Amino acid sequence: MSQPSLPPDERRRVAALRALGILDTPTEERFDRITRLAARVFAVPMAAVSLVDERRQWIKSQVGVAVCEIPRDLSFCAHAIAEDETLVVADTRLDPRFAGNPMVTGAPCVRFYAGQPLHALDGSRIGALCIADVKPRQMAPGDLETLRDLGAWAEREANAAWLDQADASEGKQAEDAVVELAAIVESSNDAIIGKTLDGIIRSWNTAAERLYGYAAEEVRGRPISIVVTPDRAAETLAILGRIARGERVEHHETVRVRKDGTRVDVSLTVSPVRNAEGEIVGASAIARDMTERRRAEAALHETLDRLQATLRAVPDLMFEVDAGGRIQSCHAPQEQALYAPPEVFLGRRIDEVLPGEASRIITRALQEAAETGHHHGAVYSLDVPDGRRWFELSAARKGERSDAEPQFVVTVRDITQRVLAEEHLCLQAAALEAADNAIMITGGDGTIQWANPAFTRLTGYSPEEVVGQTPRLLKSGCQGAAFYREMWETILAGRSWRGELTNRHKDGHHYAEEMTVTPVRDAQGQVTHFIAIKQDISERKAIDRMKNEFISTVSHELRTPLTSIRGALGLVEGGVVGELPAQARSLVSIALNNSDRLVRLINDILDIEKIESGRMEFRMRPVAIAPLVRSALEANEAYARQFGVSIALEDEAAGARVLGDDDRLSQVMANLISNAAKFSPHGGVVTVGIAQLHHAVRVSVSDRGPGIPDGFREQVFQKFAQADASDSRQKGGTGLGLSISKAIIDRHGGQIGFETETGAGTTFFFDLPVWQEIPAARPEPRPSARPRILVVEDDADVANLLRMMLDQAGFEADTAYDAEQAKAALARTPYAAMTVDILLPGQDGLSLIRELRTQEYTQYLPVVVVSVVASTGRQLLNGDALAVVDWLEKPIDQDRLAAALRDAVRARSGRRPLILHIEDDADILSLVSMILEDVADVVPAADLGTARDWLSRERYDLVLLDLALADGSGLEILPLLHRHGEPTTPVVIFSAREVEPQLVREVAATLVKSRTTNAELLETITSVIRNGC
Repeated sequence: MSQPSLPPDERRRVAALRALGILDTPTEERFDRITRLAARVFAVPMAAVSLVDERRQWIKSQVGVAVCEIPRDLSFCAHAIAEDETLVVADTRLDPRFAGNPMVTGAPCVRFYAGQPLHALDGSRIGALCIADVKPRQMAPGDLETLRDLGAWAEREANAAWLDQADASEGKQAEDAVVELAAIVESSNDAIIGKTLDGIIRSWNTAAERLYGYAAEEVRGRPISIVVTPDRAAETLAILGRIARGERVEHHETVRVRKDGTRVDVSLTVSPVRNAEGEIVGASAIARDMTERRRAEAALHETLDRLQATLRAVPDLMFEVDAGGRIQSCHAPQEQALYAPPEVFLGRRIDEVLPGEASRIITRALQEAAETGHHHGAVYSLDVPDGRRWFELSAARKGERSDAEPQFVVTVRDITQRVLAEEHLCLQAAALEAADNAIMITGGDGTIQWANPAFTRLTGYSPEEVVGQTPRLLKSGCQGAAFYREMWETILAGRSWRGELTNRHKDGHHYAEEMTVTPVRDAQGQVTHFIAIKQDISERKAIDRMKNEFISTVSHELRTPLTSIRGALGLVEGGVVGELPAQARSLVSIALNNSDRLVRLINDILDIEKIESGRMEFRMRPVAIAPLVRSALEANEAYARQFGVSIALEDEAAGARVLGDDDRLSQVMANLISNAAKFSPHGGVVTVGIAQLHHAVRVSVSDRGPGIPDGFREQVFQKFAQADASDSRQKGGTGLGLSISKAIIDRHGGQIGFETETGAGTTFFFDLPVWQEIPAARPEPRPSARPRILVVEDDADVANLLRMMLDQAGFEADTAYDAEQAKAALARTPYAAMTVDILLPGQDGLSLIRELRTQEYTQYLPVVVVSVVASTGRQLLNGDALAVVDWLEKPIDQDRLAAALRDAVRARSGRRPLILHIEDDADILSLVSMILEDVADVVPAADLGTARDWLSRERYDLVLLDLALADGSGLEILPLLHRHGEPTTPVVIFSAREVEPQLVREVAATLVKSRTTNAELLETITSVIRNGC
């Protein structure tokens, strides 16, 4: 509770009050009439006209107030005269000025107060017309107006002595008062109805018309029952009965009916009306529309329910704390989350409940909240029975008054899991920083976001240099697009990828690394990041290369003497020196058999070395599988007879063909049949089967041997793997045959496997895709003056632009707006070339190109991709793989588009292809020129300088390149063939030495001079020019 302040004109104000001469005078009806009306209009139990002198509030007229004066320091009206505006206190318990007032805490238990200041003629505030209630309430704007009007009436009466001089007579005052009262009644927001004790309506104000829908003229003289529902008739009679007994009915909530039949909730206050003799002659009813209040109460309940639900859903602890640090209340979703039970800490200070450091942190947070209004983020820890837990605190000051004692709302969140996770992350970060392997983290788009110190040691780039870049920064050019495409397809599908690659160091040198890329998924399972772990394997690769070179060299060197030894032994065994004694013949036979074993071992070792180095050649062509298998059986029958074993064939796939190298497949058959024969019992049968699967052919070789032990089955296809070391002595063999067979089948795009049962035998099998020719009738070409281009573009504006560009470049153009229209147009018309957008509706552009490459009449159709995502498409699907002439981004480079199409159309037209042959051997230059004279024009270049000069002048359809030139390496030419804005020129390497595997993927074809016939050279070059790749 606070003391009322004194008005600045206190002495003048008191003087003006005393001059009125009404202090300490008896009650007067003129004032009582006002207080009675105020109590009735506002339906309150207390109303008074009060005057405030220097020490007290003196009550001139009152309703429901038991005292005649109140000390000024306890006076409500003393606060009312401090300002000129009406003082309204909706709930005195919540107002610091009155919360501790005895009239609030005790009788008469004032909860609501409204006071309208009264003025003397000089403007001094001398008192107030006030109303009060024992329960909190709100005043509508119309209620304030009514209170001010009644205050003006009371103010006039207080100044009556002075006003009498201006009035003609006392009768005039009464008349004015009646008029003023009528105006007050008419201006009230509540319906005010006058009626007889029989319920006949005598008066009906404007608010009653609004509430019930009847005009005053319609209801005067009619019974009040016209607004009463039938079920409330008894209620109305009971109210009239109480009025007749002199009782007052206050705040009676009920239901009434409007003129239109709708019902309305109202609150009634009905008072007796007396005549001059004090007799009850009627009733005055004040009806307040409760519709908005009901709606407001429902909304309030809904809000409270929502707040309660919100509180129940919030996992945080919530406390109310006073200015002294005492905990007043607590909200805990789970009581076990509290440091102590509520009965232990409620009403106690924080420092009495919590240990020192936690208490000090919270106290400082409350001090900051008291000064700034809030505090966020204080963290403290507590030792609890299950260990140490960490908490985060936020505090906010309640209310907006800075002069009141602060109260706080405090929320506390258990952040133990977050703290432990952060500690764990710090530990992980330290481990990553200290790791010997290079570690790189990228976003889902491949942008580097973090790298550890080992990354710098491996690549030469600091983390600051690579963050925001992509791993393309490290590309050496040694891996082709297919390599990266396979990697991206794997990791984008959410699988881990592992492989070896060659990258470029910051200083320019190349190094070999082994990399594992693992996708990172978010809570929804979407891939958001990738983690790459890299290990430098340059030294290991160098050692492996030296080892393989040594083995290859030794094997090659052994071949020559072994050939002589084997040949000599064969001649001796064949009788070239005459008949041998039995013992000598046995020794020669042993030596000859072991020579054969040694030859097989050397051949297997050389095959393994070729496979691992990528130098094993495969000449793929359609092969009928049945004849190949029969040939293999015939070739191995003699070998099987050595073990007393026969071979049987079961062919269930007559006519099946595969795409393969028949020599290599025969090698696989020989390995499988020889293994089966060696492990079959004497007199057994090895069964070779051919079966047709859905899209594949299966070849199987079955024996009835001992089977493969459980512990060895995972090692079957490893190099030098044998179930028992004694096998190599008992059965013979190197342990390389199955490893070689697996590598060969893998290169054919097939699968190899086995089924075995201990003691019952083993079946090895391999599956190869069926090869089928798909004939497609090509439509008859139609003559055209200019080359016709098909534009496949779904945007009509872009399609029109492309047609205009092509027209200016000398082409005719048709448009297809999706893949289906494009395929229909291509089936009808032989186009010279096609442009295609990747982002087509329905079937996308890349899958359309892939489908067209399977059709005979569109297999070699030149295609230029024109798309806003051309670069992305080129990364994911290398253009060479689909024979794409060029990839153009939008907006379109018209010159580049025209150049690409002219080159492509010229290549398909009757113009002879132009080939640049870079070779320093004059005899080979002449020989190649003669081989190609019927299919192309060949321009010779004997050194790099001449080649560069020719390339700067002319665009070639193909470059035939030797690697070892007199003035350098032919590889120096490759960057010149990738001109900006032009399609890439295809390259065929024609060299005396083997080409590294990574380089094979960067060119159209590679040929070794000593192994390539004239026909093979001609066929290869013709095919590359025809396909444009």
